[in-house]
Amino acid sequence: MGMIKFLNNIRYLFRYNLKEIANQNIDLSVISEIVMYKNSLKEKPVKLPKFVCNFDTIQELGTSEKSLIRFGDGEILIMEGKSIRFQKRNAYLAETLKKIFYEDNLNIMTCIPVEMYFLPYNLRKFTKKYFYTDFLPNYYKKIEKYYNFSKTYYSAFISIIYANYEKYDYEEHYSLLKKIWNNKKITIVCGDRVFKNIKYNIFENSSEMNFLYGPTKHAFSKYDEIYKEIINKVSKDNILIFALGPCGKVLAYNLHNLGYRCLDLGHLVKDYDLYMKKTEMNTKNIDKFFAPD
Repeated sequence: MGMIKFLNNIRYLFRYNLKEIANQNIDLSVISEIVMYKNSLKEKPVKLPKFVCNFDTIQELGTSEKSLIRFGDGEILIMEGKSIRFQKRNAYLAETLKKIFYEDNLNIMTCIPVEMYFLPYNLRKFTKKYFYTDFLPNYYKKIEKYYNFSKTYYSAFISIIYANYEKYDYEEHYSLLKKIWNNKKITIVCGDRVFKNIKYNIFENSSEMNFLYGPTKHAFSKYDEIYKEIINKVSKDNILIFALGPCGKVLAYNLHNLGYRCLDLGHLVKDYDLYMKKTEMNTKNIDKFFAPD
């Protein structure tokens, strides 16, 4: 390893939450490997965003009234002006996602797949492979230009822990999440098939659970209707839970600015259900998990 890369790796290790890294038994050689890989993508050293990991993200959610919006590869592609299989490209959608991603609003927690920056040893093999062979080569350079490097980003994986982690304290993770809406009113905004095959509902400890439905695919085409339905029917003492793809993120952003607390939790419903069922995360079930509902 060259001295410059070595120093960059050391600088990286001291910038982030070493206590959490140690608690998760993350292999430091994997951190070194991933940092060196990213350094090889460019002649100059990679500039890394500030971020916090899974349990720190949940802790902040549980001790505040902040909203949360997650970004993944689909949102990045839309920001790049492309379509994805369940959302056609849309210029307003793309520009609003860019705004959310960059804006340093202290009451909105913007989430990214922070695992790509240290690749924990306990990720499932398909997740590691995806980061190495697809996400990093194809998306890292794209996402980098949208970062606000004075802003702190949070973990998008809090809603897909069972799907992506082979070994993990699932019970503690889900227990901490449940406390956020325990004995509170919630309204879930999702596709009409999201709960079709759910046996174990992670939101069952809420005091009141209501639903508003949008299209399974291309939900942004119905943005105005969904937005009006929420502000006309849902009081602000409800926590809004979104599982509606990129459309849900723009809804969460705009409704947060009206005074609602909004949590964009995406696949959490299915993730918890699969965990409780002890479903084997083989190739078939992984593909089914990430397919549009």
